[in-house]
Amino acid sequence: VTLGLIGEMPGNRFRARRQAPAVSTLAPAVAGVVSGVLHMTPRGFGFVGAEDGGPDVFVPPDSVGPALHGDRVEVAARPSAKGREGTVLTVLARRNPRFTGTLEQHGKTLVIQPDDPRLRGPILLLGKPPKEKRNQVAVIAELVRFPQGSDELASAKVVEVLGVQGLTRVEVAKIKIREGVVEDFDEETLAEARAFGDRVANVDKQGREDLRELDLVTIDPPDARDHDDAVFVEKNKGGYRVVVAIADVAHYVRP
Repeated sequence: VTLGLIGEMPGNRFRARRQAPAVSTLAPAVAGVVSGVLHMTPRGFGFVGAEDGGPDVFVPPDSVGPALHGDRVEVAARPSAKGREGTVLTVLARRNPRFTGTLEQHGKTLVIQPDDPRLRGPILLLGKPPKEKRNQVAVIAELVRFPQGSDELASAKVVEVLGVQGLTRVEVAKIKIREGVVEDFDEETLAEARAFGDRVANVDKQGREDLRELDLVTIDPPDARDHDDAVFVEKNKGGYRVVVAIADVAHYVRP
């Protein structure tokens, strides 16, 4: 039994692929419909990390369709000489919409060139351009319109202007976005922290020394996720007495 693939075109139109790949239902571990995250390469092809436990599925450039790097997709997989090869059928879930890039002027059009070469670009700029709309300014952008086909460009809006390429703070901000580092706590987490209050129960004092009367100073930076390290210093006859206090965060934050 084989399944012929039909390609989707803009305007709710469809076309039969010239060489519709056959999907055999006789070997589900090798061929069939497979779901997973698409990992693109700068050369235009990608691989889907199969959720069925089988080998990754190779996706050639002309079979990526509207999918972008990081999308969770469904592909029609078929045996190939080197393993499994597939065609993207459906985008099940879109990637994190935020990315970093560089503003570039293409004629009268302002576009964003993604820093990550795996993300297909250029990406059209939607909305009012930032004041710093000069060429080669680094920005954080958010995808607002995803492509519907392989030949369609995505669109994004600028969330924040980072500044000149190469500056340390600019490059650090890029890494945070690329690695998905979240700097702000959500409201649910903040509410849970507030619920503890600012009083220490007697049972929590057992086996601990109460140092709250000391003028402890935190040594964690202002942007740290937790402020659990502090020091106290006082001068005595022999020199200085230093107290290093480390909060037992794990006592309050349970898995």
